[in-house]
Amino acid sequence: MIETVNLTKKFGDLTAVDGVTLRVEEGEVFGFLGPNGAGKTTTVRMLCCLISKTSGTAKIPGYEVGNDEDSLKIRKIIGLVPDSVGLYDDLTAYDNLDFYGKLYRCTETQRRENIQRFLKMLGLWEKKDVAAGAFSKGMKQKLAIARALIHEPEVLFLDEPTVNLDPESSKTVRDFLLELKKEKKTIFLNTHNLDEAQRICDRIGILNTKLMAVGTPEELERSVTGRKTVIQLEQVDEAVLNALKRLSIGKMVRDDNRITIDVVNPEKENPVIVRAIVEAGGNVQSVSVFGSTLEDAYLKLVKEIKVIIRKRTIRYTIVVLPLLISILFSLVIKLEGNKIPAAVLPELLNSFSFFFVIIAALLPTPIASYSIVGEKVEKSLEPLLCTPTTDGEILPERASRHSCYHHRDLCWRYNLHDSH
Repeated sequence: MIETVNLTKKFGDLTAVDGVTLRVEEGEVFGFLGPNGAGKTTTVRMLCCLISKTSGTAKIPGYEVGNDEDSLKIRKIIGLVPDSVGLYDDLTAYDNLDFYGKLYRCTETQRRENIQRFLKMLGLWEKKDVAAGAFSKGMKQKLAIARALIHEPEVLFLDEPTVNLDPESSKTVRDFLLELKKEKKTIFLNTHNLDEAQRICDRIGILNTKLMAVGTPEELERSVTGRKTVIQLEQVDEAVLNALKRLSIGKMVRDDNRITIDVVNPEKENPVIVRAIVEAGGNVQSVSVFGSTLEDAYLKLVKEIKVIIRKRTIRYTIVVLPLLISILFSLVIKLEGNKIPAAVLPELLNSFSFFFVIIAALLPTPIASYSIVGEKVEKSLEPLLCTPTTDGEILPERASRHSCYHHRDLCWRYNLHDSH
């Protein structure tokens, strides 16, 4: 389903992802574990055709990432839940999903059925007519997951889906992912939550710029040496200690009548150890084995390579210039001791949006330019950029929805909601 070979991404002299080779099978839940700055998000952005790769290959499923024609096909079969939800606060939950359903070319019937299905599964159906801006973080995250599934993608990418959520919301999201797992949905999950990865994922890859290890949680736990056998004796004497020292065993620590020994394979080593103790006259009361955890494996592998990822912001002149003009305009008004009248703000917004519509018609302006400036802060462009659409489709659709909501608000304000 997902296959990469030596996938690499460099930003100048900085290598963010270094030669990642992996394979994710259809119906598998694959987890990407790694510290902040390890390259998890960068990898997902490459796989979702949001940024170009520097070298290597990636295919989903069989379509070549980086090929323009194939990238469009990939966008049609994937869903993305980025680390920032990227919802439209002025649209209701229902209309947010309907908007993206249209961008994904879903029919009206498909949109209606899937919106109802996923909102009910996520416990949001009763809130379908509430503006997303009134939602809590947990509700927004659930709505973002529904948006990523609206077109029933073959592969679902999630980037830290439970980060900054309260325990109850985190559990709701995890339970929903487990339901998708039962349906054999292919899921690629970025996380640094070890418990989350262990509960949900079939296999886990540990990334720290390089892919350090891949395996099931159990395989990764077994890959770490340093398991300990703790033996409680009635009494520890010199004869027992000398007998143990003659064995080829790991580090041994005595604590009163308890002996702790580092072992690699307790199934083979423990019988030999116990036999030596008994033959030396020792009386064994109990034997306990403490194995390595996924956390032990994670910390060991991550520490093998210490990488500092510097974040770089790519600025486009088409975005920076209007922002700079807006800031200067605001400063001038502030210095003069005046405030912008509330009635003027909608006109300024309309003029500002119109500016980008004109630019988009004249130049190959990325939709990022409109979305960054035209929407509120903390919006993610990635959900829009993942859709198989163009500026000419997104801008009119978004503008029409904005106009509809503006007209509806006026009707309610002046008690005209019964009129047409």
